[in-house]
Amino acid sequence: MSKFNRELAAARARSRRAGAAIALAVAVVAVAAAAFFVYTRGVAVSVSPPAAAASAVVSVARGTGFAIGGKVYSAGDVTITVAAPGFITETVAVAAGRPALVEVVMREAPSTLLLAASPALPGTRWFVDGVLVASGAAITAEVKPGIRRVQVNHPHHEVAAFTVNIKRGEEVGRTVQLAPLSGRLRVTTVPAGATVAMDGATVGTAPLAMDVGGGSHALTVTLAGRKTVRDTVTVTNAAPAVTRNYNLPPLDATVRFELSPAGGTLLVNGRRIRNPGAVTVTAGSEHTAAYAKPGHGRQVRRFTAAAGAANVVRMTLRAETGEVKVTSTPKATVSVDGAVAGVTPLDLRLSTVPHTITLSKPNYRGVTRTVTPSTGGVKRVDAVLKTEKQARLEESPAQYKNQAGITMKLFAKPGAVNMGAPRHEKGRRANEFERAVRLTRPFYVALHETTVAQFGLFQSGKTGAPAAPVTDVTWADAAEFCNWLSAREGLQPFYARRGGRWVNAGGEGDGYRLPTEAEWEYLARKAGRPQQTRFTWGGKTQVPPRAGNFADESAKGKTPGYIPRYTDGFAGLAPVGSFPADRAGLFDLSGNVSEWVHDVYSLTPPRGGGIEVDPMGGAPGGAHVFKGSNWRSASLTELRASFRETSAGGRDDLGFRVARYLYGGNHATQ
Repeated sequence: MSKFNRELAAARARSRRAGAAIALAVAVVAVAAAAFFVYTRGVAVSVSPPAAAASAVVSVARGTGFAIGGKVYSAGDVTITVAAPGFITETVAVAAGRPALVEVVMREAPSTLLLAASPALPGTRWFVDGVLVASGAAITAEVKPGIRRVQVNHPHHEVAAFTVNIKRGEEVGRTVQLAPLSGRLRVTTVPAGATVAMDGATVGTAPLAMDVGGGSHALTVTLAGRKTVRDTVTVTNAAPAVTRNYNLPPLDATVRFELSPAGGTLLVNGRRIRNPGAVTVTAGSEHTAAYAKPGHGRQVRRFTAAAGAANVVRMTLRAETGEVKVTSTPKATVSVDGAVAGVTPLDLRLSTVPHTITLSKPNYRGVTRTVTPSTGGVKRVDAVLKTEKQARLEESPAQYKNQAGITMKLFAKPGAVNMGAPRHEKGRRANEFERAVRLTRPFYVALHETTVAQFGLFQSGKTGAPAAPVTDVTWADAAEFCNWLSAREGLQPFYARRGGRWVNAGGEGDGYRLPTEAEWEYLARKAGRPQQTRFTWGGKTQVPPRAGNFADESAKGKTPGYIPRYTDGFAGLAPVGSFPADRAGLFDLSGNVSEWVHDVYSLTPPRGGGIEVDPMGGAPGGAHVFKGSNWRSASLTELRASFRETSAGGRDDLGFRVARYLYGGNHATQ
């Protein structure tokens, strides 16, 4: 066999072997496919909407499987994709053990408009189907597919509009040319004839009307003798016609006022001017200036000022005076605004401004008046000066409560009293000397005796009910209490410590003190009564009910004596004020406790038969007097108001009440 035949036979053998291999492979694939279809079942994929279903393509993106004819075949979990033109590709996971049907709803792919304006202006607004979608020189906007109407609006250009038919998922780009806006401007002025410039260039004389492009324009309106007006007008497609009417005010002028004397009140056209050196007014018009100052006549001027000129207005006022006549009783020194002017009666000529006129005299309360003289008549100042004592008396309250809680009553005009008792008076003792006394100085006296609580503010340690009168106090204790109370209230102390004793300080100050014996008898026998009496309750010997706290029936066997058929309700001390006030308005002058008085005790009869004025008692050195009956008293002697006694120290039936002069004096008597 030739070589060629051998090669041909070999080729035929190889061909038979290749065909057999291919047939075997096809058979294997066929057997595998048959086995796959036997062991798997397809999942149907339902696509909506119909527009998407018509062109949808289903494929396996991940996992082992394949899609044929709208079904997916797989041996396990797979992920499929569904794609259709104009719709967004959807990705769906299909798990093993899946249902026989998978529904896929596809979303339309957005349609996009790519729009730009020419000229490119940032304030451009874009509307699609009448709805504002964006603002700017260029925009990107997603819209629904279909025929859309687009409007382009920039306020300084004409509005542009067009339609576009856009498909699903389509991008459409367009540049829109904006046409310039043509507006109309009208300008009038009062007065007419003003020059109008727009954007720096003169455009005419008012009144004028002109075409003007859209946008903002600067206007300047000028006229000789008038203030320049500057304005900005804006022409828009919403308001293409603009009208301006300008009222041009006259120019201002500056005026300097020279005023004499300075410091007055300047009014220009009724407006008060604070800085007369630079006053702005309307140039070329007439103005009114008025200038006034107290003590001077008023001046009114009319003037006209020119713009740019040195305008000066001079105004000078004439001083005015008036007559003032000053009289007083008694004569007094007259001071005007702090300077002595003379002694009343006095005629003064003063400027017509308010003046302070003061009348003064030693020991008298000064009088101050404010007077404004007038050119039209005589002003008069007539005054009656009161002594300082009169003034203080009128200013003083009838009653007041001091810082110890003691209520004080004023006796402004005490008057005369006959102290002591005549020799024939029943119950009289030898020490009750008759004395004619006149009390001239107003004084305060306590309504009640000083209580334990009130004395305790000064000195602690006293026992007893707080409202009961304090007892077992020496005269010195009482005097020291008075000085302590004076110091608390800033009053001049009445007592001073000399040689180990409390004595009158010498000036009869207005501080607290003990009542004098004369004052005590005046209060007990004369004050508030039509005539002088023997007892605090009157002239009858019999003690009336509730006259005071004495030794009553309950004291029988406890005191040296008692008052038969009298009951006061207290076997010992009573709270102050437990009984009605006497005719002087005071409480417990009789009964409860006897009371220390200021005077030094003396058994020397008074010399001469004259009237003693405001006596203060004997010279210091001995014991002091106490007055009045107490809760142990029952005898006629002790119950009488003229009864007087002394003691070397305190007692349990002896207390005190305080007094003070309304004002200090200058008596040397202790």
